Amino acid sequence: EAAKQASADVAGKVVERWVTATHVALWLEAIGMQRYMTAFAQAEISSASRLYQLSSEDLAELQVEAAHRETILNSIADLKKLAIVDKTSRYREPLFKLLGDRHISPQELQMMYGVLQGSIVIPKHKLAALETGLDYFMSNRVTAETAAEVCRDVRRQAARMLGLMDEEL
Repeated sequence: EAAKQASADVAGKVVERWVTATHVALWLEAIGMQRYMTAFAQAEISSASRLYQLSSEDLAELQVEAAHRETILNSIADLKKLAIVDKTSRYREPLFKLLGDRHISPQELQMMYGVLQGSIVIPKHKLAALETGLDYFMSNRVTAETAAEVCRDVRRQAARMLGLMDEEL
């Protein structure tokens, strides 16, 4: 049953569920790089998040032929794009609800999208707080005011990271 689910996850490119060596092996097969399954398994590369960390040098250490490194790295880049699109679409509804109910401004909405897409880099714990706050808001575990306060906190952090002052926002 787990192998069936992994196969469906890989075929459907549901990247956020890729958390086993089976997912990685099926992905390698899908891109025609199945000859590296053993090397990836031995190096304990068993999730999408672990794939995202790979560099050309890492692939060389895994004995991946130079001609295949680019193929693998390009495919990983495509997976990252899918994950970003999925993340921003996941939070579209709660963010627009907060905007529509005037809990956040259009500028804050833009800032949240930048953070979720990774174009504005903030500390990981702040990103996790934003995602958790929006997840809790969607499941009615926190109020709109609480979710909006998390957004404002993230906006302040993002502004600092961009070198902006509050009055510039």
